[in-house]
Formats: sequence, structure tokens, C-alpha cells
Amino acid sequence: MTIDSDWFPGSEPEQLVTVQNIEDKINVYQAELDLTPDELAQIHILLLTFIEVVTKSEQIQATAKMVTIYKNQIKDGEPKGAPAPNPPTFLTIKPPPGASIGVVEQIRLWRNKWLLANGYTPEIGADLMIIGTSHADTPDGDLEAALKYTVVGSYTTDFKFSLRDKDAMNVQWRFAGVEVWNEGKFFTGTSGSLIITPPVAGQPVTIEVRARLMEKNQFVGAWSPIYTIYVTP
Repeated sequence: MTIDSDWFPGSEPEQLVTVQNIEDKINVYQAELDLTPDELAQIHILLLTFIEVVTKSEQIQATAKMVTIYKNQIKDGEPKGAPAPNPPTFLTIKPPPGASIGVVEQIRLWRNKWLLANGYTPEIGADLMIIGTSHADTPDGDLEAALKYTVVGSYTTDFKFSLRDKDAMNVQWRFAGVEVWNEGKFFTGTSGSLIITPPVAGQPVTIEVRARLMEKNQFVGAWSPIYTIYVTP
């Protein structure tokens, strides 16, 4: 059963995946969706605006955290008198020419037009990720956890994810090359942070992370892919 309101994800990481997918594939279906060159150009501006602003905003937020770390290092770092490192550099958000506000609603309106196009098929909708499926229609065994991560320094990694209507996300980690997973952290929202203690203080380290959804203290669905993350001090 398809639910119209469900096609556009609720979390920004998933929204970014959907919008990037449309951006990558919309040209292929120009004829089927009855799009003129001008309309296609307008759509690309909307999609690229979303991608640029959301992606850069997340990176800027991560840099802001690095600035705090830098400030503390300048004030109280050791050994005293050592040369100061270069400060973190902020990215600049540069939307494409012709960018406008309210792009999510505009993308939704375009999607509704595509569904009415003469050449539209459910297969096209699935490929563009513009048709929604109720989570209730997805068997728990078919659910797979997914993470989006940002390394923010101080051996900390921030995660964003969707709970897919479940109770919690269990995130486990291990040092690269080690077989045993450390006891997982449980997150009941849509984000969380993992702080590790490195084997050698002051040195970066590579870890592996995986996640799995939980409901009523029981694992649900499949483990996520294993993410290899380079964690910095």
C-alpha cells in the first residue's frame, strides 16, 4: 500500500539520499515525465540548492565544534609554548544561481506532477524514490539499519539515523582489525554520539561501527553495513 505523505523521508540524512537520487536520475526520465528543458533546469536548481545547503550546514556545524576544541587547545593546551595549529576553516554555502526558499514543498509539488505524466510508471517512481511504502507493510525481518556519521574531534563521532518506528538504535563499535564488538550504545532519538578511548592518547585511530534497530529490548531486522571511521583527537 502506498501512502502519499510517506514518500519524502522525515530525517535530513534520508532526505539527502532521496534528493541526491532524484538529481542523479531525473534527466533519464525527461521524456516520460513530460519535462521541457526549462522545467528540467528549474528542478535541478531546487535539488542542488537542497543538497548544497543541507550538506554544507552539517559540515559547518561540525566545524563549529572543532572551533571550541581549538579554543580550548589555545587556552590550555600542552606543551605550553608550542606553535599554535591552524584554526578550523569554515566552508561557504553557495546555492546555485536562481535558488529560492521553500524548496522541499516545491519538490513535493513537482513530484505530484510527475505522477500524472503520460509516461510515468511505478517502476520510474521506485527508481526515483518518489513513492512511499508504509513501514507497517515492511516485514521487520526486511528492515536494515543505516547511519550517517560526522567525525567531530575529541574521539567523538556524531550519528544521525531513522528509527523506522522502532524503539531504539543499537550502535556497536570495535577497533579496526579486532573481531570482538564492544557493548552497544542505545539511542532512542534520531541522533547520538559515540566517544571512544584510543589505545594511544593523542593519535587518530580507525574504528568500525555497525547498528541495528530494536523493539521491546529485542533486535529487529538486519545489521547495518559496517562503517569504517577514522576518528581524530
